[in-house]
Formats: sequence, structure tokens, C-alpha cells
Amino acid sequence: ANLSGQHGFTGCGISAGFASVFGTPVAGAIFGVEVLYVGQIFTDVLLPSLVSGITAYLVSAHWGVIHGTQPLFLIPDTSGHVLGWTVAAGVFFGLVSLLHIEMLRLGERLFTKWKIHPLAKPLAGGLLLLAAAAMTGSRYLGLGTDTIDAAMAGAPIPRFAFFIKSLLTSITLSCGGSGGIVTPTFFVGASSGSLFASFFGLDRALFSGIGLVSVLAAAANTPIAAMIMGIELFGAKETGNHFYVNRD
Repeated sequence: ANLSGQHGFTGCGISAGFASVFGTPVAGAIFGVEVLYVGQIFTDVLLPSLVSGITAYLVSAHWGVIHGTQPLFLIPDTSGHVLGWTVAAGVFFGLVSLLHIEMLRLGERLFTKWKIHPLAKPLAGGLLLLAAAAMTGSRYLGLGTDTIDAAMAGAPIPRFAFFIKSLLTSITLSCGGSGGIVTPTFFVGASSGSLFASFFGLDRALFSGIGLVSVLAAAANTPIAAMIMGIELFGAKETGNHFYVNRD
């Protein structure tokens, strides 16, 4: 009972934060439960998480917080051909998630083993980030919401954007910098989805959305929450046969 109570409040906090920041109250509730209890869901925690998530969302909306939405207007019919591409994309996004996680772990290991003064690690990390920004520009610094929006709109994204973002996120968090991990994971997912679509002449916006959801599901081990988040973020619009749409 103590374990359930302690983790229950933690799950409520995670759900409230996720729901209010991203504007996805239902997905936030499921995310808090899934990410806390890896591989299982406790139904006695689900209702409190749902209440806290919806309440936090309503409070933030009441105070004027505007959450962005990106409805997908080109949703293909669920034929076998389309499902084949989505399965292939799922395998690709799983590998991207694995790379993202391993890069975060590698950065943490390297900075932990680096026996220098604790204050020198943030300095070294900052210099590495400045050097990377000098070579790649400011696109990969900060949350990267502009790049996420561009990918979701179907605009071309640099091919190795997801790799560079994973690398710089790893450096930032490993050297002692503070920052979230969910939005950078969105960046990695959306940009890798754009990359996958560019390989096969598919719709960039559609697969950027699929990538955003899929990489989060694999990296955070939250498939149900990510699926519901996709519905809340992208909406359910009319379907069509516009699957091979390349928005170059």
C-alpha cells in the first residue's frame, strides 16, 4: 500500500506535467502510469492520474496557455500496402530510439569517467556545444520546436538532424546541464520521420507525425500513451488516398 501510494502521487505529478505542457490530458494520464510502472499498468493509479492530468490541463488552459495542434489532413487508407510501409517505418523508428538512448547513456558514462573538477565538466560541455553550433547553426540548440513544426508541416529537414540532436542532448545532460528530454525526443522522432519519408518518396508530414509518436513510444517504453497522444495532437480527419505525396 505504501508503494502504491508513493508511486501514485508521483504518477499524478508526471501526468499533470505532461498534460499541461503538451495539451494532451488523456495521454498524460496514461504516460504517468506507463513510465512509472514499466511493463504494467496499475488500475488503482490510473483514475487519480487521469483526474490530475485533466485538471492540470484545464487550469493551464484557464490561465491562457495555448497548446499547438497539428491535424493531419492526408491520412491514407489502412490497406495492406500502407500498413507495410508503417511496419517498415516502425522498425526504423525503433532503431532510431535505440540509437537515441545509447547516445544518452554513452555521454553519461564518458562524463562520469572523466576525472576532472566538477565545475570543469559544464565548461567543457558548453565549449563542445558552442563548437557544434559553429558548425551546424542554432537549429539543434534549445527545444527545437521550430524544427518540429517544420517537419510536421512537411518541410524538408536536414538528413542527419535526428543524430545531431541526440548528440547535443547527450552532451547537455551529461555535463550537468538541465533540460527536458521529452521535447528533444519529439525532435528526434519528427526529423527521423521526415528522413524516412524522403528515402521512399512518402508524405513527409505524415511520417514526421508517425515518427514523433513512435520514437517516444520506444524510447520511453510508453506505447499506449504515445498512441493516444497522436490522436490528441493530430486529430482524426477525413481519409484519402494521398499516400505518395512528397512535399519538396
